[in-house]
Amino acid sequence: MNRMIRIPSALVAMAALGVTIATLAGCGTGGTVTSTPAHASTPAPTASPAASGPHEITSGSLPAGDYTTTVFKPTLHFTLAEGWNGNFPDDADGVALNRGDDKSILGMSQISRVVDPTTHKPVALPEDLIGWLSTHPSFEWAGPSAPVEIGGLSGKTLKGQLKDGLPQTDIFAYDTGNFRVVPGNPVQFYVLALGTGNLTITVMAEDSFFAEFSAASQAVLASLEVVVP
Repeated sequence: MNRMIRIPSALVAMAALGVTIATLAGCGTGGTVTSTPAHASTPAPTASPAASGPHEITSGSLPAGDYTTTVFKPTLHFTLAEGWNGNFPDDADGVALNRGDDKSILGMSQISRVVDPTTHKPVALPEDLIGWLSTHPSFEWAGPSAPVEIGGLSGKTLKGQLKDGLPQTDIFAYDTGNFRVVPGNPVQFYVLALGTGNLTITVMAEDSFFAEFSAASQAVLASLEVVVP
């Protein structure tokens, strides 16, 4: 995230180098990400017009097509172009995808606990998660948080990276392991309103690859649909 790490096993297996969508009464419709995406060094890939599926998310290479989560709730639908991989089959904690290496991660999850930057222990989710991130002492942000809308869900986004000289830092806590950000990897968080909770999306990649990876991630997020029971 750019690998997210699942510390004992497969949760935040969102990478060993670095390291997560909405309440509407029914099926959400795919929407566009209205925050300004990072400039890509290459054009963002697009899915085939005749995308196959829906497929289940698995570990390893994922063919282009439509995907639906089978364990993670709320159910997520999205479309992938060629070149995406699953870090692990979707589970109760979330979804983790990469683009062919261990230095990138697109993660989608509901955050319920964070790691206190002083005690380094899990604590209850702050009422304002994006506000908590914006004041985290380990990060240097490119600017203040900005409004964003993804698939009809409103929220805020924040982009930055760890301050120089700091080691990898645990941010989000799960029963199966913590979600970590590592030095030298820009990261962008999207925190979307999901009833009384949140749908948190994390886009992270090595600095030299971030613009390209961010553009590819925007295409996925533009196709996102959320099904709420």
